[in-house]
Amino acid sequence: VDGQRDYRVSDGQPITITLAAERLPLVQRRDYAHFSVVRSKLNWSGGVAIRTKA
Repeated sequence: VDGQRDYRVSDGQPITITLAAERLPLVQRRDYAHFSVVRSKLNWSGGVAIRTKA
């Protein structure tokens, strides 16, 4: 996982996710599309369906 250590988790083993005590400011290039990268890494290829009330 992008520069992180990976850990094995057994079935049924609880995982605790917490909010960090401090914020980390990030810099993003103008030509970088964060959600496009996420979609690519997660193999999400579908679009978003927008529903409108009739």
